[in-house]
Amino acid sequence: MIKEAVYIYGFAKGANLPLTMKAVTYANELHKGQKRDDGVEYFDHPIRVCRYLLNHGIRDDVTLAASLLHDVIEDTHITEEELADIFGAEVARIVSLLSKKEKISPEIYFSEIATDIRAIIIKAADRACNIDDMIDCYTIDRLEKYIGSTEQYVLPMMKKARRIYLEYSDALVAFRDHIKGVLKVAKKVIELSRELEDIKRKQDTSYA
Repeated sequence: MIKEAVYIYGFAKGANLPLTMKAVTYANELHKGQKRDDGVEYFDHPIRVCRYLLNHGIRDDVTLAASLLHDVIEDTHITEEELADIFGAEVARIVSLLSKKEKISPEIYFSEIATDIRAIIIKAADRACNIDDMIDCYTIDRLEKYIGSTEQYVLPMMKKARRIYLEYSDALVAFRDHIKGVLKVAKKVIELSRELEDIKRKQDTSYA
C-alpha cells in the first residue's frame, strides 16, 4: 500500500490538493501500529477509500482529505478540535459525522451523515472497501449484521443522495453496483455455511 500512498500524494501534489497531501502523511502517522481484522496495516484502508473516490472522479480536496482521515477521531487520540486546527473546520466536521459515537443509534448516525454529500460519498467508498474484506475475516453472525446494516441504512441513503446530488450520481451508482455484487456473494457464503452447520448438527445427532 506504500505504492498507493505515494500515488495519491503525487496526484494531490500535481493537482494542487494541499489538504489531501497533508492527510496522507497525517493518517499514516496516526494509524501507525494499528491492524485491520485481516491483519493488514490499518493505513491500507483509508488509502483504498481515497483511491476508490479518485477512481470515480472525485477531485474535491476537502472530500479526499476527509476520506483519508475518516477513522482518526473514532480510532485514534485525535479530537475534532485538534483536527480542525490542522485541516480546517470542514474536514473535521465531515470526519466527525463519519465517526461512531457511544449510545448513538444507527438511525441517528446515518441521518447525520446524510446531511453532507461529502460524508455520504466517503461512507459509500468506505462500505465498498469494507465489504471487499468481510467475507474472509468476518464471522457469519457479523457478516449477517453487516449485510443488514448495509441494506437498511447505507444503500437507501445512497439512493436518496443520487436523486438530490446529480453530480455525484455516477459515482454513487458505481459504488451501489459494487456493494450489491459483493453482498450477493456474501449471502451465498452465509447460505452455504448454514447448510454445512445443519449437516454437521444432524451428523452429530445421529452419532449420539
